[in-house]
Amino acid sequence: MQGIQFDVIDWMALSPGISQPEQWADWQANGYAWPDNEHFVPSDAIPPMQKRRMSTLSRLAVQVAVSLTREQSVDYIVFSCRHGELTRTSQLLQSVLAGQPASPMAFSQSVHNTATGLFTIIAGQTVAATSVSASRSSLHAACIEAAAYLASNPTHRVLLVDFDEPLPDPYGQYETQDFRGYALGLLLTSGQEFLIQGQRQSNRHAGFQIDSPDCSPLPQGLMLVDALVSKARRWTMREPRYCWHWKRART
Repeated sequence: MQGIQFDVIDWMALSPGISQPEQWADWQANGYAWPDNEHFVPSDAIPPMQKRRMSTLSRLAVQVAVSLTREQSVDYIVFSCRHGELTRTSQLLQSVLAGQPASPMAFSQSVHNTATGLFTIIAGQTVAATSVSASRSSLHAACIEAAAYLASNPTHRVLLVDFDEPLPDPYGQYETQDFRGYALGLLLTSGQEFLIQGQRQSNRHAGFQIDSPDCSPLPQGLMLVDALVSKARRWTMREPRYCWHWKRART
């Protein structure tokens, strides 16, 4: 199996009610139990005018991105999200079905790269940015994108932000993972600290499947938070088509 490699020089993760490393450690120690104060989303890095218009999901992603780039410059940005602004899109569709006009502001922020655009505006960044989505493997698609960029630009830095939230009604019946909205930010450089190798699953997973019993219990971004908090050396994330094997070099 071939793989990709990079160094993580800094990282940050947020979820409603969880913002500090010790809180993530408690979340992990308690079997991924979510805190009661689920409505609190840190957003001090976002101006109030923009904050009022943003979804909770975009606030999480932008807060992480702005916080990580306050004192560290980056040359390329990759945002990854499986479902994007599906909650806002669902609300727009329900308004239309109820005979109400769709909000132009809500419509403008219902696209998949909403958080990417909002970050560049709020942070005043003119750096190149992209937004990717690859079902359950969105995080790894972003890692591949970042690693490809670093291979061509070994002295540069990449900001990777992976974020997502559970499916809204009426799509919630298809959600099989128990989690809350989150955003994970990674500052990446060229290096050999982390090695990721992808392995294709057997033929029984080759067709389209919403889920599989042997899939990872959490979104891949939260599985990575789990590994970073525990300082794991090796772990595997599974989804219907691929297994993603991670190895961390001893530092």
